[in-house]
Amino acid sequence: MKLRSISLLLVIVVASAVLTCSDDDCPVCPAPFTKPAPYDGWVYTTADWNAASVYKIDAATGLLEDSIYRGTYDGGAGYVDVTSDGRYLVVTYTGDFDTVLGRFGPGYTCLLDAQTLEPIQDIPFKFTPIFDNERNLLLGFRNDSLYCFSVPGLEVVYADSIGSLWEPMLYEPDTLVYGAKSEAHDSVIAYNYLTRDIRGSWNIRNDAGVSVYLGKLDIHPDGSKLYFVAEERNSKFSIFGAWDLRFDMLVSSFPMASDHGDVRVSPSGKEVYVTDPGVAGFIFPSPGSIFVFDASDCNYITGISLYGYGTTPGYPLQGNWIAFTPNASHAFVSTGRVEKASGTMLMIDVFEKRIVHLTWPELGHVLYFVAVGPKR
Repeated sequence: MKLRSISLLLVIVVASAVLTCSDDDCPVCPAPFTKPAPYDGWVYTTADWNAASVYKIDAATGLLEDSIYRGTYDGGAGYVDVTSDGRYLVVTYTGDFDTVLGRFGPGYTCLLDAQTLEPIQDIPFKFTPIFDNERNLLLGFRNDSLYCFSVPGLEVVYADSIGSLWEPMLYEPDTLVYGAKSEAHDSVIAYNYLTRDIRGSWNIRNDAGVSVYLGKLDIHPDGSKLYFVAEERNSKFSIFGAWDLRFDMLVSSFPMASDHGDVRVSPSGKEVYVTDPGVAGFIFPSPGSIFVFDASDCNYITGISLYGYGTTPGYPLQGNWIAFTPNASHAFVSTGRVEKASGTMLMIDVFEKRIVHLTWPELGHVLYFVAVGPKR
């Protein structure tokens, strides 16, 4: 009887503490939610293939800080990536268009100081660049080859023929590069660039078991899922989906208008943002929105409308590439305009799910590639 009375007294004391203590000093209350401050870093983006320009935007304010222009190129600036310490920026340039061959030339890739945008060194051909931040390496994907360069010297450490990879991405915890095999369309591989061997392969299917043509890809921070946008075979429509890499199965899918948009998982691993610019010459209901999905089951959460930001009220912006700040305070989305070739950089509050800033109202060029890095 005495033990029962003591136990009851303890329950009353704890319950009283929960009801009366403040959030700051309560040992049992959950910590109060604190919205992260805007990220103190830079956002880098390049204009479309008609302007060889690189822009540096303040990630805390969304204001344009600096830009560079390197001569006149029919192709212009393309892919960008930045080291996690904010020291180096890499930019690809398509180069001049060869009217005889009917294609762009080899172009080049430039390593720059990420803070000043001063060029450091060029590589005489273009590739899709990815920095390995821990090992001072730059991975470059060109045609069917992977080049591994040292940074900042840009000496070739090795070159492997691994087949052409579409939209390669780095999963640093396992030193793996994921990418879609261009010749297979529906096949994704994981290549370990340190041991230089293939560690996994998956054939991506829709919910009817039919293979798809893969577009953009991203990996969950824990390495469990592959998120993708893909065109469905024998259909003019596309899907956003999640593939469980451990159980080799489709988790869920959602209809989209096209596979030309982007898909990015937030650093928290809780949400996935998807853009859908639609198909040129056609009118679909989904362009003009940024879609937000639950990363665990791909259930639709909400959308962010891109209508009302253009010069023509009836036409929305086209959402292109997405980049989150490392602290997940904001997402930056590059855009173009449906009715003409002009775009802006959107600064989106991740917690309020709304656009809080446009970097400029009328740039005159469509923006695509985006990277985010710290100030030094």
